[in-house]
Amino acid sequence: MKLHEYQTKQIFSQYGIAVPYGRIATNPREVHELAQEFSGSVVLKAQVLVSGRGESGGIRVAHNPTEALEHAQFLFNMQIQGLPVGRVLVEHAVAAREQLFLAITTNHSARCPMLVASLSGGVGVEEAAREHPELVVRQEIDPLLGLHNYQVHAVLSALGLPRQFWPEFVGVAQRLYEVYRRSDAELVEINPLVLTPAGAFVALDAKMIVDDNAIFRQPQIAAMYDNSYEPETEQHARRANVAYVQLDGHIGCMVNGAGLAMATMDLILLFGERYGIRPANFLDIGGGANHNRAIDAMRILLGETHLKAVLVNIFGGITRCDEITRGLIRACEMFHPKIPIIVRMQGTRAFEALEMIHKSQIDNLLIAHSLSDAARTAVMVVKDGTPWPS
Repeated sequence: MKLHEYQTKQIFSQYGIAVPYGRIATNPREVHELAQEFSGSVVLKAQVLVSGRGESGGIRVAHNPTEALEHAQFLFNMQIQGLPVGRVLVEHAVAAREQLFLAITTNHSARCPMLVASLSGGVGVEEAAREHPELVVRQEIDPLLGLHNYQVHAVLSALGLPRQFWPEFVGVAQRLYEVYRRSDAELVEINPLVLTPAGAFVALDAKMIVDDNAIFRQPQIAAMYDNSYEPETEQHARRANVAYVQLDGHIGCMVNGAGLAMATMDLILLFGERYGIRPANFLDIGGGANHNRAIDAMRILLGETHLKAVLVNIFGGITRCDEITRGLIRACEMFHPKIPIIVRMQGTRAFEALEMIHKSQIDNLLIAHSLSDAARTAVMVVKDGTPWPS
């Protein structure tokens, strides 16, 4: 779950991380009023859940209320990476002598949190890191022991930050790690973390991604969830407790298990590459799924009008193949799909599941006896056109 910048800054403030004073506005008039209320220059920042706002013109500096109104009218009429701007954060402008990058993220390879820091913060930090990787310093964190001061000192020494700023930086890093740990975050990022002329560190921008699987124990963060930027199908999937990612292909996939889902998509790409045929989604119904979740999954898939076929790939373990088939047959009775549905079932009660499909006499349910056969069949029916009448 991604949080907006203003939401992340609210959380950072609770943990003692300094952020610029700011308020949120939902229209140009409110921006103008806030600019009149604030003294001096203000920064207007479009609040959309994508990166690269600066390069897209989504961050503007205004030196007076009239200029703020002009910038606000522009921001509220723009789209950033296809997303409309519905909120603008209005903040006091902060003078900076240095711009740094600081983040705590999850290192999946090492299975631990990791501190990442650089003296080259601000716009274009990703490009700078690619061209000059030596400017980025990383420090793995033992999740049982936490972040120690000596680890931050090692990072600062490698960066070459003057020692008079070390105590303040250590405090920010420790507080950021507490945000990461207590919020069940996958990423907490400050870019830029600016060093003011007075020698204080301020989080000028803030990003936060929280583990979806831990949202149930983060009620404050769950209340911040903004689904206005999420496709409707992904909203349905979230409510149905189904892992779903929408893609731009032709073959819908319903699979149990993330690894098996990726393998299914890989085979569709393998057989479909020469024809330009691709998977249309990642959909994992999870282990132990019942017939109701299968119905929900099919409702999501069949709601995608651009699909040419659906591939159902179930490897029964704790998930019973006959239970999923019961939901699949019920979904066909409810939604009357007009596209072919290729079914591969193996494992727990697979024989009974295939018998249920035979007895159902649903014309567009095709049985495949291996994953390769299922993927190849799905590609061929899309290539040659649906053999069933619409």
